[in-house]
Amino acid sequence: MRKTALLIAALFLLSFTSQAQESELQFSEGQVFVLGTPTGQDYQHIHFPRKNFLIKKGAIPRMKDLPGTQVYVDQVNYGRSGSAEIVLKRKDGRKFFRVLRSVKASADEALQAGEIKLWTPPKKEAIVVQ
Repeated sequence: MRKTALLIAALFLLSFTSQAQESELQFSEGQVFVLGTPTGQDYQHIHFPRKNFLIKKGAIPRMKDLPGTQVYVDQVNYGRSGSAEIVLKRKDGRKFFRVLRSVKASADEALQAGEIKLWTPPKKEAIVVQ
């Protein structure tokens, strides 16, 4: 009897810790983000191909042109641990570096590192008619 009570208590505590590890922000398709500055020379949590691969495809891999680009979530995949992997596409319809239609990103880590930021539309000022 005592062993079953301890087992139930342990399972109860483990269920709380697994729920705490899930993502705080729920990602949905169509959600708009803005690319931020990379944490180093390249983006660590947004999975762009290596520069030599992009050059072979005929692209110009200029990472400094990406910050400020609006992107939207095309697809969301949640892993077993609750971490989200998202597929990003440019909102203006162009390709990344003229060759990539979409890129994958580890959503929670990229958001925490500042590589992507949630886009908020600018506020419209009220027009006063006199």
